[in-house]
Amino acid sequence: MHYSALPYLTDDQKRFVLDSIPTDIPLKVIAHTIRDELFWKRICLSRWPVVDVIKHDNSWKQAFFEKQLEQMIHEYVPGQTYCVWIEEALQFAAPYVRRIDIKEMLPPVKLKAKEVRPRSASSQADSDNEESEEVVETSPRIDHLDLGFVIAKLTQMTHLSVQYTIRNVGLDFEWEHFQFTRRDCISFSKAVKAHTSLSVLQLVNSRVDCEKCRVLVGHLLDHPSLKVLNLSHNLISDWGARALGKLINGRSKIECLDLLNNRITPEGGEALGHALSKNAKFLRKLNLRLNKLRDDGAIAIAKASEALPTQ
Repeated sequence: MHYSALPYLTDDQKRFVLDSIPTDIPLKVIAHTIRDELFWKRICLSRWPVVDVIKHDNSWKQAFFEKQLEQMIHEYVPGQTYCVWIEEALQFAAPYVRRIDIKEMLPPVKLKAKEVRPRSASSQADSDNEESEEVVETSPRIDHLDLGFVIAKLTQMTHLSVQYTIRNVGLDFEWEHFQFTRRDCISFSKAVKAHTSLSVLQLVNSRVDCEKCRVLVGHLLDHPSLKVLNLSHNLISDWGARALGKLINGRSKIECLDLLNNRITPEGGEALGHALSKNAKFLRKLNLRLNKLRDDGAIAIAKASEALPTQ
């Protein structure tokens, strides 16, 4: 069927045709040719029984492509899932995706790698084995899906929320499954820096420490459109707070900075307070709940906030 003929049909004819299209039709056939919201609603509900379309700007077509891409990222296992599947989906989804909410990032399947190393002299002396080599187990790399190529393709995206965590671990729980690695951090930071239309960035519950916070901040300096930065439920302490102070001190347009439930102490509070008192002309909201600021940190923030412009 030539879907380009749809605009020339009557409303009744068009409805009959659209209702007859199966829900498992390949996306390359319908992605850029069908705009009808009732059709995309039917496609959406056939895959996900509960869809809050309000979170997708009240567009069922947008909801479909955003949820499909989120699901593919949630199910991606490095080393097992083919990246080409996500790349193919991006070809059709990119024009319609405005926001992505990634609630988990799966690590590679844990397989102990075996490495052959020369046996040390002491171990040879203590062993009756004449072999000069020993086999040792090494930890596998735990880098996640590189989101760089995904973010680069989503040119219309303005909201990005990512959690480098796992929701259903079961008996296989290990802390290393919840690591936001340095390679993850560098790749993610570079991609966000290049995405100049991004206005909301949330990197929460991802064990982001001070080192990774500073890497991210270094790439966010002078970002032209970022207004909301949410780094709540991480491991950021005073060193990271000083870097964030530089970010809000005239080097960004951030209006809301959320640092809920981190490890910031009075020293970090004073650093943020100093930044607020200098040139934080855009900042309107700063969330520091569940940090150990104590009196000294809170006083520094309170004094600095007095100088902020009010609306």
